[in-house]
Amino acid sequence: MELGRDSEPIPIEFNAALFPPPEVSIKELLNFRFPYQDRTASTVPTSSFFTRNSPITVSATEIQLLQTLPIPALSTLNTLDHYFVTLESPASASVVYAHLPIDHPSSSLNFPSWILPYWLCISRLRCHAVLPWKRAEQWLANSLSGTGCRDLVADARQILRNLSWTGNTWSFTDPSPLTSLAHYLSQDWFGTTHISQQLDLLRHRLTRESSIHEFDIFPTYFVNSILEAYHHHQPNYSDNQ
Repeated sequence: MELGRDSEPIPIEFNAALFPPPEVSIKELLNFRFPYQDRTASTVPTSSFFTRNSPITVSATEIQLLQTLPIPALSTLNTLDHYFVTLESPASASVVYAHLPIDHPSSSLNFPSWILPYWLCISRLRCHAVLPWKRAEQWLANSLSGTGCRDLVADARQILRNLSWTGNTWSFTDPSPLTSLAHYLSQDWFGTTHISQQLDLLRHRLTRESSIHEFDIFPTYFVNSILEAYHHHQPNYSDNQ
């Protein structure tokens, strides 16, 4: 999801209040106060979200308000972003919470155009950062708490309290977003990324415990590489290095 052309940047002085700091833990991320996101697309015309009226001056009071106002549904945001690109002077437009009920006291407030990038960022954070870890935390509570895995649950929750929510994994052959680790706390964790991570851990353990022996552990795509080489070089496959 790309930000619209000429969209006004979100003022940096509001970042600390509107977004979780990158250095906080996953637990703190889940405790951060995100605005609710509508589940169904708005039925009002797309043009209703934009006006040429002068925007209000955003202060600490309005920032607190933004933390409580629901943002539009994802499908609505995609439509708004596309519409914003087509405006002749998008940077001069004000943005209205037109998806709110018409009698809502904030539905007619003219916010600066950076509200649209703000909505988009919040939507991405909710989908790609908050939701995977929230599902992992719920699975941890529902699936393991009553199965005699008390120590395992405690270790996992300690990781959630200590591990930063941003960035990539480290010490693996193929770095991946830290959210890839959330799938370990689920029933569908055994994807290619996780297989590669387990092979890396196996390689590390064998190197540490059996360093005198020669061995090699190939990545998951190695078999596909062999098959591709065979199909393209069948005549000399058995002889060519």
